[in-house]
Amino acid sequence: MKGHGGVLAVTQADREAAVGALQRAAGDGRLPLEDFSERVGIALAAETRDQLDAATAGLAAAAPDGPALTASAAPTRRPWRRR
Repeated sequence: MKGHGGVLAVTQADREAAVGALQRAAGDGRLPLEDFSERVGIALAAETRDQLDAATAGLAAAAPDGPALTASAAPTRRPWRRR
């Protein structure tokens, strides 16, 4: 949706989606809680796509089915042993 002056406006659904992404990032440990609070405020006040994008800028992508696995969190395979 185009806003005043040709700037791309955002909807409440866009804002809610951004807040959801911030919640997932905070829950996954990819966003400190201090930053989370500030970014949620920015997302909820956003009127343009640029403002909304600023709220979610720099978030590392999570795996589609959940949080990204790190080397230490990845499951380890043990060699099969016959008893």
